[in-house]
Amino acid sequence: MPCSAVLPCPPPVQEEGCLLCIEDNPVNVMLLQEFFGRVLGLPVQLAATGALGLALARSSRPMAVLLDMMLPDMDGLALLAQMRADPLTRDLPVVIVSGLLEPQQWAAARALGAIARWPKPLDFSRLYQLLEQALPQVAARCTHPALG
Repeated sequence: MPCSAVLPCPPPVQEEGCLLCIEDNPVNVMLLQEFFGRVLGLPVQLAATGALGLALARSSRPMAVLLDMMLPDMDGLALLAQMRADPLTRDLPVVIVSGLLEPQQWAAARALGAIARWPKPLDFSRLYQLLEQALPQVAARCTHPALG
């Protein structure tokens, strides 16, 4: 699947331990990259499609995945199911980041092993707290202390 013209293919991450954000909205991508990459000092890998996200999850072995539920090439649940079926990605912690998440979708995501959901629009005043709750191993790798 070709990369988006708005979001070109990112270069492969050489080190393990990035935070993989699978998100197609350019504004959300910019906000996630700014918060996690620049503010918290975490290496961030971006994917604008489910196919690219799965490929990057397999090759870069991220410490966690932030997954949008509405991607241009597939539904987030379908991608999560593919990740759980793949031995290289089945154990990755996945946080659902979505503004439109019906209770049955959340139940299905939980059944597939999603560990948390973060609503959109993202509330950056609470995001670090959510990060500490859902992904303490990721929060511990931040180079910047909690924002308070």
